[in-house]
Amino acid sequence: MFFAPRYLKHAKALAKDAASHLHRRRDILPAETSADLEAGIEKLREAMAAKDQAAVEAAAEALDKKFEHVLPPHNSWRDWTETIVASIAVVVAFRAYFLQPFQIPTGSMQPTLNGLIVHNLSAPEPMPGPLRRWTEELLGRSYVDLVSPGEDKVAGLRPRKLFGIFEFTTIVWDSGRTDSVGIPIKQLMSSVDGFGVASGKSYRAGQVVARGYVQKGDYVFVDKMTYHFRLPRRGDVFVFRTEGIAGIGVGQSEAGQPVKGDYYIKRLAGVPGTELRIEAPRLFLDGAVAQGLGFEQVMRAEDGYRGYGNLREARYLRTSSQTFKVPPGNYFALGDNSYSSSDSRFWGTVPEDNVVGRGYFVYWPPLNGHIGWIR
Repeated sequence: MFFAPRYLKHAKALAKDAASHLHRRRDILPAETSADLEAGIEKLREAMAAKDQAAVEAAAEALDKKFEHVLPPHNSWRDWTETIVASIAVVVAFRAYFLQPFQIPTGSMQPTLNGLIVHNLSAPEPMPGPLRRWTEELLGRSYVDLVSPGEDKVAGLRPRKLFGIFEFTTIVWDSGRTDSVGIPIKQLMSSVDGFGVASGKSYRAGQVVARGYVQKGDYVFVDKMTYHFRLPRRGDVFVFRTEGIAGIGVGQSEAGQPVKGDYYIKRLAGVPGTELRIEAPRLFLDGAVAQGLGFEQVMRAEDGYRGYGNLREARYLRTSSQTFKVPPGNYFALGDNSYSSSDSRFWGTVPEDNVVGRGYFVYWPPLNGHIGWIR
């Protein structure tokens, strides 16, 4: 049919399409209608075999008219819905088997990866103009400049989400007034690395309630394929589920904030059988100083890194002489921000069944300066 006349090509496509529609709808069509359609398809094929152009065109037109009364009317909304559903199915499948987006929740991997960072601005320091604030908010920075108009007390704080993604907080005052700010409640309340707004706190007229901005944490793609073909390796930045890890997040904090969550991201320090020891600022694996770019940049204790630390409140590696050997089927996880990281030193190892994938690529926000491959 490659060199066949155009009318024959069109007729062949019509006959094939008609047969397909008939096959899909045969169970809901009356027997006489199905027989009539079959006769129309057969008549078109006979005309095609005879290569009679006039007969082919007449049979094609007749078949088209028969199907006008059989096929449902064109529905653009239905077509769009089917397209959207199919697209969502592709995205879900891609996320399940290849790449999954993930936002860094805390500062345990800083400065390799950023969690949410709060910047308080002092009263004399000018706030950026509206255009700059608007531009920077598009790039991952949420500003707040809230001053109490009169003497008032905070009656409560309500966490909210817009579209299930964008976090903000509603402040309810004793006077009945409410203020909504684009700051997550945890960062708004924290007195350590936030704005220190809390229920029961009183403010004078003209007093600053919260002034500054929150820099959003890094958004990364998690590679879920690699570990199907090879085992996790020392030095990998990996994501894992916290479900079933006893004691994870209980009583621990990072920069004064509780850290319980469904997923963590850390650097894989120990594979099964590895013996670990920390002699600040260095990490020892099987008796030798850890090798690899990730470990080395932490141990240099420069450019925002502080080295690995022995923490009294930890459960393991509390002193420079204490060692830990990773049991079979488990991994030992450490944060690059060692002095402010809830990791395997506190709650033990990560079972291999909990591993989700390898931190692969930072894709947002550009203001953090981390866009690129994760190392």
